[in-house]
Amino acid sequence: MEQHKTKQYTIDIIDDVVFGKLPVKSYHKKVHQNGANCELCHGVKAPNAAPDTRNCANCHGTPADVAKCTEKLEPNPHDSPHWGTELPCDTCHREHGKSEFYCKNCHHFDYQVP
Repeated sequence: MEQHKTKQYTIDIIDDVVFGKLPVKSYHKKVHQNGANCELCHGVKAPNAAPDTRNCANCHGTPADVAKCTEKLEPNPHDSPHWGTELPCDTCHREHGKSEFYCKNCHHFDYQVP
C-alpha cells in the first residue's frame, strides 16, 4: 500500500498585510516557495473562508484524474462505490489542519491521508 508522510510547515503569509501563520503541508510548501500565494487556492488575496475545492483541479487535475493516479490501491480512495469520483477533496484533505479519512466512519481501511 502506498503511504504518504506529511510534515506541517508554517509560513508567513504576507500580501500587503500580514495575515498570520498557518500550517501548510510540505508538498504545498514548494508551491509557495515558487511564488504562489493564498489567491492560487482561495481565489482572493485576503482569504477568510475555505476555498472552493474545485480549485484543487487547477494543479491536481480533475477528480477522475486523481482517481486514475490511485487506481492500483484497493479500494481506490478517490473512486468510491458510493460517490464515484465526485466527493469534494476537503472531505478528507485539509491543507491547514489534520486530514482525516472519511471512509473510516464506516469502513476499516488502512490509509493515511496527506
